This record gives sequence, C-alpha cells and structure tokens, in this order.
Amino acid sequence: HARLVHSTLHNNAAAGSGAAFRIETSAQLSVQNCILDRSSNQSTTSPNISLAGGVATFHGGLFVHPADIGIPGVPSADPLLGPLAPAGGPTMVHTPQTDSPVLDAGVSTGLLLPLPATDQTGAARVQDSDGSGSAQVNSGSVEYAAPVKVTTAVDETSNPATVSLREAVAATGAGGRVTFDASLSGALITLSSEIVIPVTMEIDAGSLPAGIMLRRASGTALRITGDRALTVRKVTFDDCARGVLAQSGAD
Repeated sequence: HARLVHSTLHNNAAAGSGAAFRIETSAQLSVQNCILDRSSNQSTTSPNISLAGGVATFHGGLFVHPADIGIPGVPSADPLLGPLAPAGGPTMVHTPQTDSPVLDAGVSTGLLLPLPATDQTGAARVQDSDGSGSAQVNSGSVEYAAPVKVTTAVDETSNPATVSLREAVAATGAGGRVTFDASLSGALITLSSEIVIPVTMEIDAGSLPAGIMLRRASGTALRITGDRALTVRKVTFDDCARGVLAQSGAD
C-alpha cells in the first residue's frame, strides 16, 4: 500500500496508460494534498492514474490541471505553478503563484501520514500562504507565507500606516517573499543603512513595469547573513559600493 502526500507532479508523460501512476493488480495507492499538473499521455481514455487491476483512493487536498484527463471527484483547476527554480532548499521546485488555488487548500485532518514539519524547500510546513489571516497547509510540495507588501519608498520603521522595505524584510519568514505596491513602480528607495537579510527570501519587484531602484551611498544595500539565499527580481542598485553582500556561505 503506497501513500503519496504533499507532492507536486508536473509534466509527467507516459507512452501507455497512467501518466502519473499505473497501479497493477492487488496494488493500492492513497493520495492526499498533492498536485497533478499537466501529467498526461494525451490519451482520451487513460487518466493520470491508471487502474490496471489496482485501487486508488483520494483523501482531500488534491488538484488536477483541467488540461489533463481528470479524476472523478477531484477538483479540476490550474494550480498556477511557477517555473522549476531554486527556492532555498536542496532541490528546485515549482512554487505556486500568489493567486494559486492550492494555497491553504490542503487538509490537516484525517491525514494518511503525520504532517511534516517542513516542505521541500525547508520552510515551515503550515503557513498563511493566501494572506487570509489563518494558516492552513498547502496542497503540493511547497509552503510559504503570504508576501509582505512594501507600500512606501521612505526608509523608515516608525510609521504604522505604511510598510517600508526594511520593515517588510524584517517581517518576512524563511522562504517568504517581499513585493511592492503598484504605486511604487520606478520608485527610488534611499537606504540610511544596510538591510540585513536574515533568512532565505525573495525581494520581488517583477510585477512593476519600471521595477524598483535601491540607493545606499558608497555602502552595501543588502547584506545576507549565514547560510541563506536571496532572490532579487527587477531591482537595480544605484550609487552603492555593493548592491548585495553575501557572507558565511550565503547565496
């Protein structure tokens, strides 16, 4: 009896039936909190999971892409996965986009196996990924906290009505992501001192047409500490001695 939990299967292919699994006679597969995304042999008769005499049971939190051949009783929805890319863990992963339906969509009761403490990237397994204010396990192999959005170009920590880049970085947990309000497209953020990156995270201005510019006159803008990884998207550095300084094995 095999159990598949908290996993993402993307773009699997098979010449015969069962692009994800073929379950032979007397075999049994139980699936929970998983994503089957574009895993198909493109047949009109063979589903992702082919029963060749075996038994498959589904226990919640399962998503199948509508382009695939569906599984009766399982939600058909595009999981909106990102490309295969590093995310701070030992392997590359397909991270769900921030509007993915798999965020906080897993089940946490009636579990087939104990809930793991971390996901495939090493991030804490149960977080508030959809920003609803309530933490719930994701479907699939990746868990992350909802992005923290920067709302001001001012480098400060004292205004409760706004969130600065410095505050957003400090509030972001391991594997998390910092984004920017649309009104900040093309904005210049002048830093009074370096911002320390204490955990693996992303600073992502990719949604802004003109990106973001960071300035730290003759100094370091971002300093990564420890064994951490920082991904920066659509951020440019101006008048900095170093845009990003990695120390102690950081990336």
